[in-house]
Amino acid sequence: MNIFKVLASGKQSFHEETASAILAWFLNPTMEHGLSYSFLVNFIEAISLSTNNESKLSNLSGKLIPRLRNKNESQLKLWSDLEYSVETAFIDIVIGIDDWIFAIENKIYNQSATKGQLVREYEGLKQRDPNSKIAMIYLVPTDENLEVLDAKTENIFDELSLENDYFKALITW
Repeated sequence: MNIFKVLASGKQSFHEETASAILAWFLNPTMEHGLSYSFLVNFIEAISLSTNNESKLSNLSGKLIPRLRNKNESQLKLWSDLEYSVETAFIDIVIGIDDWIFAIENKIYNQSATKGQLVREYEGLKQRDPNSKIAMIYLVPTDENLEVLDAKTENIFDELSLENDYFKALITW
């Protein structure tokens, strides 16, 4: 069951900002949902499987477990933001984990995909956070009847090319 498809199928309009707020709430282990790090870890593991970046992200997901701290253990740097502003765009959800930044561009309707949006977001992130490793996540719906990606959505994802150790992932819901 996909709760976003359920919410988007009602008579009232369902906004992308609402979907992003719900997703960000689940991804933040400090919220009162009681899931701790499990949703975030599963999300990162899904990204690593879809991009063949398991080695890059396995160390990171291993750090995302609650534990009692001793005075010699360093604390994980974790933060999240909705509508993260960079010079060239706003990114729906941004999660910082240590030296990684996960930028999530969330779409609930195929027709809301915008040419060049991912490129602008990536360029803005590089300028704003030049010392961070960047993972660009494009979270998009599949066609309701065919379970395939919209061609426009695929083209927008394909126009994004990243440098260094950065990577991108196309995740469907």
